Amino acid sequence: MNADEFEKHMENLQKPGADSVKPSIDIKLAVVNPQRSAAIGVWFIAVPCYFLFCIFMKYYFHFNIGIFDIIVEMMSDLDKNPNMWFLSPLLIVVLPLVGVVLNALAITHFSYAPVSRILQISIKLRWMNVLVLLVNLSLVSIFILYAIIENIHHSQIK
Repeated sequence: MNADEFEKHMENLQKPGADSVKPSIDIKLAVVNPQRSAAIGVWFIAVPCYFLFCIFMKYYFHFNIGIFDIIVEMMSDLDKNPNMWFLSPLLIVVLPLVGVVLNALAITHFSYAPVSRILQISIKLRWMNVLVLLVNLSLVSIFILYAIIENIHHSQIK
């Protein structure tokens, strides 16, 4: 192929259009703000942390102060009341689970390229969100593990 044929061949080639390449689509929930979700996560762990602190102070360190007794008796009364039975699991397990989801969404970013059909998941390390997420996850696992062990213990006694 000589230079003239090569030049004609190059002139006859179709130019790629910009319309054929679609940009990747970033999926991000507008509601999930990292600072806001960290603050909400802290508020959602306040009651379970205080309850766990009161349990440890009362039963493991034997500090019988009225403040510790109040929260323990309040949670016990919530369990005994047939109209309010759902409130203690909501405060102790569900709210920290919502905190886990909110903080996981705050640090996770999704990007989808429709041409290559690739979904990319990236995690942006925001240490406050990661810390709140881990504390929420720890609290949920402690209370669920306690419930499982308590039910196994009661089933073996009967």
